[in-house]
Amino acid sequence: MLQTRSNKSIDWLIITIVLIIMGFGVANIYSVDPDYGMKQIVRIGLGFGVIFGFLIITSISKNFFDIYAGVFYIIGVLALVGVLFVGKEINGAKAWYSIGGVGIQPVELMKIATGLMIGHVLNTPGNDIKTPKTFLFCMGLLAIPAILILLQPDVGSLFVFGAFLLALYREGMSPFWLLVPITLGGVFLLGIIWDSHFLVLIIGFLLLIFLIIFLLNISRPQLSMREMHLLLGALVGISIFFLMNFIFTDKFYNEKGFLNLFNNRLDFIVNLSSAVLSLIALLSALGMYLSYHNYHYSIRKILNVQASHFRQFITGFLIIFTSLGIISFIAYKALDILDKLPTHQRERILVLFEGEAKYRDTSGYNLLYSKTAIGSGELWGTGWNKGTITDGRFVPEQWTDYIFCTVGEEWGFIGSSLLVILYGILIARIFFLAEKQKKIFSRYFGYSIGSILMLHFFVNIGMVMGLFPTVGIPLPFLSYGGSSLWGFMLMLFIFLKLNYENSESLI
Repeated sequence: MLQTRSNKSIDWLIITIVLIIMGFGVANIYSVDPDYGMKQIVRIGLGFGVIFGFLIITSISKNFFDIYAGVFYIIGVLALVGVLFVGKEINGAKAWYSIGGVGIQPVELMKIATGLMIGHVLNTPGNDIKTPKTFLFCMGLLAIPAILILLQPDVGSLFVFGAFLLALYREGMSPFWLLVPITLGGVFLLGIIWDSHFLVLIIGFLLLIFLIIFLLNISRPQLSMREMHLLLGALVGISIFFLMNFIFTDKFYNEKGFLNLFNNRLDFIVNLSSAVLSLIALLSALGMYLSYHNYHYSIRKILNVQASHFRQFITGFLIIFTSLGIISFIAYKALDILDKLPTHQRERILVLFEGEAKYRDTSGYNLLYSKTAIGSGELWGTGWNKGTITDGRFVPEQWTDYIFCTVGEEWGFIGSSLLVILYGILIARIFFLAEKQKKIFSRYFGYSIGSILMLHFFVNIGMVMGLFPTVGIPLPFLSYGGSSLWGFMLMLFIFLKLNYENSESLI
């Protein structure tokens, strides 16, 4: 009976899917280069050896990972610091230790350690991500490795750390903090291809429309004094922002003076719209203020603004004005920031907008032949070990980050779709099990690794198909690798062990 219960506590679906993906990965790596295919088999074996060792070590305590989360985190941080001094530089990033000819990337350990550490903090009685103290502490735990990774620099790994924000959102973090990096990244990319004045105008206009719609759909009794003054400050902030955008445009100070604000059609639309929207925001604020106070107070009390209400007004004003200021800075400086990036990183971004053909001899080369390989696979593919692009080795390091183009060429649309379905089931299953966990520690860690796998999957596939800049992110369990493969295997083992313990406690 005990054996039957134990077997039921092991999630065989996840294990089966991972084994299928790893086996499929070996087949595709072998097709690209038989030597690397055999090495991948050895590394998978070593990965299972590492898992077996952890299984023995962690048996000393049921809450081993929760208890020693801080130790893992400190070791991970020290490893990231050390690699900056003694690490091996590969592809412009000093992110690897070279041990016996094998490259070890400490950021893979740091992903696991960060998930464990934040989970430990959230699981501690009295801590709540909704409180400023816990939120700032968790952000600090994320900021330390993020800064160290940025110093390498390893943009791909830094991007993956956004997965921990998704997991924090599940635990109650405001969605605002998810929107911040997405918004800033989007503004940067749009600032490269759009007129900066026009982009800022559109963002401010959308924000103003959102606030006005919100006001029109809420009844006055539902709006507290605190909320009313926050909204009032926000509307005034938008008004002043648009006014400053109208006055302090860079075209104001040249030899043609003020009239140059209306020098051409786009300038005329942007600047006139700024002035009009500034007036609309100010009138909306005035209308809301008078409407609210007429509903609740006499005229005499309208003029009696309490200090606490004034603070809320200033808070709303500063939040909106500062946010729009940061967005404007990024929009206006997007091209300057792009010019200061290393050549290969700058070209990888420009490939998104200008196409890989223009950079076919540099950063667009991999993408050009990757698309060619995927397209040549058509519906059923050319067959295993029969890919023309794969056999010709046109895509450098095709066995690592660009392994999906081998899948597309040799297995076609059908094989690629089946692989995508397997990843979808795997990620969905991890989220499903994470939601069932009794402890916040286990749940957060489960959501963390599910989010990490999801980001790796979407970014890698998008990168290979030209929908995302090349950032050096492997496809989990499929791409050739040592530390990345072991990292994925270890994080999945930890979660399955936590889920096993949770299931056993429910029996």
